[in-house]
Amino acid sequence: AEYMGASTDGQLRFWDPRFSESVRCIELGASLSAFEAHERTEVFAVGLLESRYIQVYNLAGDLLNEIKFREDFTGQRIGAVCSLAFHPYRVMLASGTADSYISLYSIDKHRRI
Repeated sequence: AEYMGASTDGQLRFWDPRFSESVRCIELGASLSAFEAHERTEVFAVGLLESRYIQVYNLAGDLLNEIKFREDFTGQRIGAVCSLAFHPYRVMLASGTADSYISLYSIDKHRRI
């Protein structure tokens, strides 16, 4: 079993309890404000410190989706992300922001949350 950990400098490390060093590292290239890995799927999400973005990756480090602040009338308003949490069974992501908002995101496009 591997464990994951992220640091504010944008490094995601994979750990195997049998070894004293990390077994793999992914450089995300940006400072992180939040990190969350889904327990049952091979995805993780990060909140970027210097921008109003949430990025979702697979365990290989490939960017799957990006949720970002939009200025237009119908666009999303995302504050500085300070916490992320996945639903334990569904692929749903909750984000908490510094402006006291909680948002829910789902891969199911036909269902309103």
